[in-house]
Amino acid sequence: MPARNQKLTHLIAGRRVASSQQDGDGLIVAFEDASKLTIRTKVAIPTLPIGGTVHAVQEDGPLLLLGFEGGESASITVASPGGSVILRDGHDVLEYAG
Repeated sequence: MPARNQKLTHLIAGRRVASSQQDGDGLIVAFEDASKLTIRTKVAIPTLPIGGTVHAVQEDGPLLLLGFEGGESASITVASPGGSVILRDGHDVLEYAG
């Protein structure tokens, strides 16, 4: 059963996706506030809703589940649970690593 990632949810809830792109073995999600979420992955990366507003983040083993307002969601298989996600603000300052 997925567990809510409270810390990451608190940091990115309300942020709107400006773009997402595959970059080597990862996904880079750029938000409208210029922050970036980098996720190292193991498999193909789903399309994220451009303009979608993040509602919550959940984890279930190797799955990172991004929930968006309006009910859309994305399931991403991370390369290493607990060590595949980095969030940096618009000034490239680390906000989250896990």
